[in-house]
Amino acid sequence: MVPSHIPILLKIYCASIICDNMNYMQDLLRTNIGPIINHNDYISCSRLDTSLIECDVYSPWKESCKCCHHLRDTFTPEALSDITGTYIEEIEIDCTLPKNYKKC
Repeated sequence: MVPSHIPILLKIYCASIICDNMNYMQDLLRTNIGPIINHNDYISCSRLDTSLIECDVYSPWKESCKCCHHLRDTFTPEALSDITGTYIEEIEIDCTLPKNYKKC
């Protein structure tokens, strides 16, 4: 059975107070991948630690590889630091599940 959406997991290492606003972080993700996903997407972010935010981006199955590549190319610590005006230490993007389902 092929799922309709596949999760892409992101870890954002940011200790700034700006990163406490989960709606803001979700909106940044949605804006970044907006053309790739549809309105049935689901993006959820939560702070797991004082310096770690974890986000789940449920991408449509057919677009999951494209979404992963796009995030890896554009959702970088440098770009996010410029947008937020704060230091983003690192961003990890885990595309394991799309790779397993789509072989991308």
